[in-house]
Parts: sequence; C-alpha cells; structure tokens
Amino acid sequence: MTAKHCRARLIAALATCAGVMSNIAVQAASPICPEEQSTRQVPTNLELCRQLLPAVQNPSRLPLNEYEAVLGKYLEAMCHRDLDGGWKVDKRVRDTGPWIGTYAKGKWTGQYYGTHAPVLVWYSP
Repeated sequence: MTAKHCRARLIAALATCAGVMSNIAVQAASPICPEEQSTRQVPTNLELCRQLLPAVQNPSRLPLNEYEAVLGKYLEAMCHRDLDGGWKVDKRVRDTGPWIGTYAKGKWTGQYYGTHAPVLVWYSP
C-alpha cells in the first residue's frame, strides 16, 4: 500500500467521522425527550406504597388477576421510584431493541426495531 493510498484512506475515515459527529450535534440540539414530564415522577402517597408492598413482594399469595391489580396500583403510585426506600435507578435509558442505520449520500437513515419505546429501569432493594 502506498503512502498516497494510506493518506487517502485516512482522509476518507476522518471525513466519515466528521459527518457522524455533525449528525450527533444536530440530534443533541433537538429536544431530548418529547415525552418529558413537567412534574417529578416520584411517589406521593408513601402510606399506600407501604400497604401494597407486602403483596407486591410475594406474588404467589394472590391469584394472578388480583396480583396484577395490586401491582398496577403500586406502579401507578410510582412506588417503584422511592429512592429513600432503597430503589435504584439505572444510569441511562435503555433501548428495547436494535437501531439499524445506514450512511448513504452524506446522511444517516435507519429503523428502530425495539418492542416499545426506550425504558428507564428501576431496581428493587
């Protein structure tokens, strides 16, 4: 491989990196999350959370339909976001599937193949 050929490949690689970085900068300037909530998404009724917790922690005590109803109340009350109760939040939002992209004609295009929107994972104590 000649020095001229190596230099041409390096320039092509740098141009590709510059294109990717400029695309990232454009995306970063757009709103981070169109579904962002204006209020804090934390539990407000800690007494309800305390009452529901034993059933949530032991699903075999209840028939499935009753357990699902209790779990639904627990999640709706944001009880799973109680940092003081020992719950931990993941460091980042996670995709639920792959994004497959193609770079052509100076532009990135792609398709997201997640089962649903990205998620924020919470870990119980």
